[in-house]
Amino acid sequence: MTGLKEEMAGLKGEMDVLKQDMTKLKEENTTLHSQVVLLQQAMVEERSTRQVVVEELRQGVRRRAAPSDRLQGDGEEVASPKADTCDKTSDTISTCDVITQAEEEAGLARGDVREAAPQWPSAIYLLDTELLKVVLSKMDCWEMIRARRVCRRWRSAVDDIVGDCRRELTDQQTRGGEVPAPATGLELVLKVQDQAKLTELRAPTAETDTDLRLVAATCHGLEKANLRGFKLRASALRRLARANASSLRELTLPAGISDWQLEALLEPLKALERLDVSPPVDSSGKWLRLLPKSLRRLDITGSGMTREPAKYGRCPSEGLLVGIKQGTDTLLDQLAALATHTVTGLFISGSVFDKLTVPPNGSKISLGYIR
Repeated sequence: MTGLKEEMAGLKGEMDVLKQDMTKLKEENTTLHSQVVLLQQAMVEERSTRQVVVEELRQGVRRRAAPSDRLQGDGEEVASPKADTCDKTSDTISTCDVITQAEEEAGLARGDVREAAPQWPSAIYLLDTELLKVVLSKMDCWEMIRARRVCRRWRSAVDDIVGDCRRELTDQQTRGGEVPAPATGLELVLKVQDQAKLTELRAPTAETDTDLRLVAATCHGLEKANLRGFKLRASALRRLARANASSLRELTLPAGISDWQLEALLEPLKALERLDVSPPVDSSGKWLRLLPKSLRRLDITGSGMTREPAKYGRCPSEGLLVGIKQGTDTLLDQLAALATHTVTGLFISGSVFDKLTVPPNGSKISLGYIR
């Protein structure tokens, strides 16, 4: 009995120790939970702060660049960095375009700043160089290039970003032996600058709204252009068309392009042989009159839709081959504008096959039925 009592006493002592350990663990667990809550709050605050800083940067860039943009007009392009050093880009941005923080603060103190001059948030100038580069690199490429105008520090940061991107592309080419397809707007800009004889233009693979103005002024000698994935402006389309008027052979346009954008693009083109287009719902059909005599194949997809064109053999050596998918009665009526062309083949989808009663130019043509 005595031995049993001693064992019981020993067990009670161990139980007391375990209870103390449990109490300590509960306290530590409570402390850890509190720390996790604090970390979550800190992350939310940091995320909010970053969003505010990015928005301040964007607003600041727009305010600073706005007066210059109004003077230049819609058709003027912002020169993009041509190298990874400030010396090589000094001819792009003159000193009068750059205002330092000290100069701006001095101007505000004297009261000689124009009434419309923006009051810059102080948070923008508190960013260190690395964080500034991170924020600028997350911006749209067009806005980032415009940000070079703001001050010398921002110009240096953008030049560093461009230099890093150029070196990364060079390393990829060295490892793989070929130039990779551009994934971002900046990579596309550098590719266009580095390849003087670029013959094919496509949007970056990782973006869906790359501003066409980034490359419209620097692409010369294009033979093929797929503008799906680009953000279009009439001025950029006109500039691209004029720069490649005698070389562009194949052109693919995105759904949603407007009539006036179509007209601005097609008017200068004189050597176009193939066009894939989805006209707007309210299209007047005037763009059909601007099609060049050199055109050999025209693929039209119903308004607002983007589909792969039908496969029906090679383009004819003479005459025009027309393919229509999901066409409307209005579109079929507008085909009368093709009377100035010799239409040698007309392929239409089954849904509109019965609606076509009169060939566009009144001539004998071959009809292909596509289901």
